Amino acid sequence: MKKPLQIGTVVAACGERVKGKLFVGEFSTGTEVYLPVVILNGAQDGPVIWVNACVHGNELNGTLAAQKLARELDPRDIRGAVVITPISNPLAYREKKRLSFLEGNYGMGENCNMGEVFPGRMDGCMTEKLAFVLLGEIKKVAAAVVDFHCWGYGQESKPYTVIKKYPDEKISREIFAIAKAFGSKMICTLDLTRKLDEPSPVDRQMDVLCAEAGIPSFMAETGHSERAEPEDIDFAAQGAIKVIKYYGVLDGEVPANDDAIELKSRYVIRCKHDGLAIAQVGPHEFVKKGTVLSLVYNAYGDVVEEVRAPFDLYTVSLPYMPNVNGGERVAFVGIAE
Repeated sequence: MKKPLQIGTVVAACGERVKGKLFVGEFSTGTEVYLPVVILNGAQDGPVIWVNACVHGNELNGTLAAQKLARELDPRDIRGAVVITPISNPLAYREKKRLSFLEGNYGMGENCNMGEVFPGRMDGCMTEKLAFVLLGEIKKVAAAVVDFHCWGYGQESKPYTVIKKYPDEKISREIFAIAKAFGSKMICTLDLTRKLDEPSPVDRQMDVLCAEAGIPSFMAETGHSERAEPEDIDFAAQGAIKVIKYYGVLDGEVPANDDAIELKSRYVIRCKHDGLAIAQVGPHEFVKKGTVLSLVYNAYGDVVEEVRAPFDLYTVSLPYMPNVNGGERVAFVGIAE
């Protein structure tokens, strides 16, 4: 007979949906910190798929997609289990911010962005404890992880996935396969076998640590931060279901998604002048070299700069907040090598 599944002190018997709290730590005030967790334990044996959301506290479409899965999946249909952690950074979530009061530059000036502190540590700040407990439980049981995110504040985009390429070709192929199964039409691949020019470090992100433990994982960018967008929420939830089906945890066919575009390099395009930068193209468009990406207007409404594509590229995201300083991002782009 299939065994119960335990995450921390939360236990789900066969065929059960159980909601509980995963204890993380305690503040000096005596206030305890928990991670909400939902276990959907099927009646039959099979892999455990983990769906995570809200590493950054204002990325709410992912939380809502994860909660939708928790409500709508039926354990009786599951072969194996699905574990859902819909709010993995409860401190930042409570503050309605990307980062909590502990994150950013704190203490000795260390960077404590939860997205970049994995594997975490139990003798660190509460953010590091959250990362340590979450990753520790994932590594005990998960066969694969879907990690929901949203693109940064002020950016306009469409749902896409971010994967990593590792020296281990087997796990790299598996990660690409599940990202493709998810259904996004754009897959951004960060090649960790070579030097990267990324706006933030990647070596301490959760999916990297999962892969090092042999667990395929990827990030799914699921809409705007600080918004609840039904279309993107539904897309994210359905994407996770496709990954769950890919592993046979649910019955059903997974569409091929053969027209997905893989971007193998990403770049930030910046302006040189202060002003209002008005995008001339949309997100997820193919743009030829020399095409105007953005026009920068000065205080009098004069065009002071035409920001052009330096090479053939695809747009990933564009700012909808037009007020820029010289040197700021006016486009995040990629190329399909």
